[in-house]
Amino acid sequence: MSLSEARTREIVLGYLQREARRNRQPRQTTVRETRQLQTWLVVFWLNQDLQARISRFLRLGCGFSEFSDRRRADMHDYLIGRDQETDKYEDKGLQSKARAQLPESVLDILRRPEHGNFSFELEQDDILALNLVQWFKESFMRWIDPITCPECSAETQFESTLTGVGLNEEDRKYGAGSVEMHRCKADTSHPIRRFPRYNAPEKLLETREGRCGEFANLFMLFLRSVGLDARIVHNQEDHVWNEYYSRSAQRWVHLDSCEAAFDTPLMYELGWGRKMSYVLAFGVEGAQDVSRGYVADYHEHGWERRRKWDEQDLAEELTAITAGRREILPETGQTELAERDEKQEAWMADHEARLRVAQGSNDTHKARQSGTQEWRAMRAESGSAGGKSFAIGTSHTKVNPDYTLQSVDDNLRLAGSARRADHRLILTPNETSQIGTAFVSTSIPSTSSFVVEIDFRITLSPGQDQGADGMAFVCLQQQGDVPAQLSGEGGAGLGYDGLGGSGDWAAEMDTYQTVDRCNDPPTPHISLHSPPKSHHRHCIAVTPPFSLPDLSDGETRTLRIAMNAESETVQAELIIHGELEEVLPLWEAKLPGSGMMAGSSKRLLGLTASTGGIAQAHEVTRFDIWDLSRKSETDA
Repeated sequence: MSLSEARTREIVLGYLQREARRNRQPRQTTVRETRQLQTWLVVFWLNQDLQARISRFLRLGCGFSEFSDRRRADMHDYLIGRDQETDKYEDKGLQSKARAQLPESVLDILRRPEHGNFSFELEQDDILALNLVQWFKESFMRWIDPITCPECSAETQFESTLTGVGLNEEDRKYGAGSVEMHRCKADTSHPIRRFPRYNAPEKLLETREGRCGEFANLFMLFLRSVGLDARIVHNQEDHVWNEYYSRSAQRWVHLDSCEAAFDTPLMYELGWGRKMSYVLAFGVEGAQDVSRGYVADYHEHGWERRRKWDEQDLAEELTAITAGRREILPETGQTELAERDEKQEAWMADHEARLRVAQGSNDTHKARQSGTQEWRAMRAESGSAGGKSFAIGTSHTKVNPDYTLQSVDDNLRLAGSARRADHRLILTPNETSQIGTAFVSTSIPSTSSFVVEIDFRITLSPGQDQGADGMAFVCLQQQGDVPAQLSGEGGAGLGYDGLGGSGDWAAEMDTYQTVDRCNDPPTPHISLHSPPKSHHRHCIAVTPPFSLPDLSDGETRTLRIAMNAESETVQAELIIHGELEEVLPLWEAKLPGSGMMAGSSKRLLGLTASTGGIAQAHEVTRFDIWDLSRKSETDA
């Protein structure tokens, strides 16, 4: 076949991105991908097998036009849905009900705040917005967690989520797409506590409880009820907040009613530690991509995370929504709004100025306040000191590890499908229904800190396009003799579920989303579970959705984990190897109830993996462990 160089580049790039699974959409390439592409263009013409596979890929109807059309249609439906939701806040009767809830102190716009360091001069509308967000958080809306038993007020635990036919008439009437079911821990015979995720502001005026979705939803109604120009802002990493237009600042100002936050748009990245991709604002005057205003590292790395939609398609859809909203306005109104848009774009483009303002604000660097500690840790929103990402560092590597795959050969307890092969440890072969575990009994005291580095490779069978369960690192407190074999549940249990108890933990690398058994977030994800059970009710830290590369692509990566025994915290990093090594901080979390078990003295460390109905190979080429207490003695 005869192809131009440009068409060849398009075909090869599209094929590679589809095969990678992480990047299914053709998009702007990174520098690393461009270099790889140049190499592949040469390989393409020299490798007949590759040409045949690409030809087959195109013949099967997986061409770019069809895929792009489907992707744009999905994006269109999402954006139109968000746009249409803004109309409900314009109901005059609802606005009147909301205003009736407001105390006089909130409406006293002449009362200036006693405290605050603001980046612009506050006028009456600004003071009103500030008073409103503080009152809403402190006096009106209640964060739902921890959810308590309706009969005895004891703590509950999540049991299941109802959807579809499980919803009752009232759930459907008020837009609850799901209902969480929570059962009393103290007495399971007590009535289950239902938590419907209502989407109707009129119902939320009654219940006055929820999480970030309910907070932003109802707060939007209050903003409109007092006459403020307002928008609701959706972040693809599962958070939502509001903005109002400030005539003094001549821009849209950030408001987060979950945190009572005012004009701290970089709080999510610099305080919470969240890495964001798309941030989109919707109001009755149009829709806008405001990502640059909220993503601190947008120009360096933020755009690399924007892989879900085509940038031109997104811009065209948002422009069409805005034009449709404004076409009924008089020309003067359209001109005024266009000038607002220009000023907003200029503000978002001045990255350095916004960063300087943020660095001078203590509120910007606060970790998340709303939600329980466990819930914040699970969403990786607990932040870190000074709002900076933590780093485990490499000082431990200045000395040889205390344990390696080779040194523990005689002390390595293998179970199930696990076996040694040369210098590798194969936990599961590329077959279905496998469980493989490998544990080493160390002399590391349960009261001592340690660091572990694991070089792992997860490989799918040819032709598969999704992962198969995954693998985990497990830390158990050793009591008495070590069993000859240690193995937990397979499939979604990843080979570790059921091992250990209170004070034990597991860091799982999950490549298959199991919602029914484990309530898994999107995969791939890396999460911390204590006690070591794979259901995410036991998860205390997890990577944000879509923040990781495809972990089952056959590439070797390094998981580095540090356990601080004194603070009872666990940190994790993922190291991506290539021309430029990249270290991704994953999470840092405190273990719940991690006291040492009676009779325990040493740590039992291991690796587990499993497959269910899909085949996937799990291999480990390096398993190094440093006993930091021994290192401290050496340093002394």
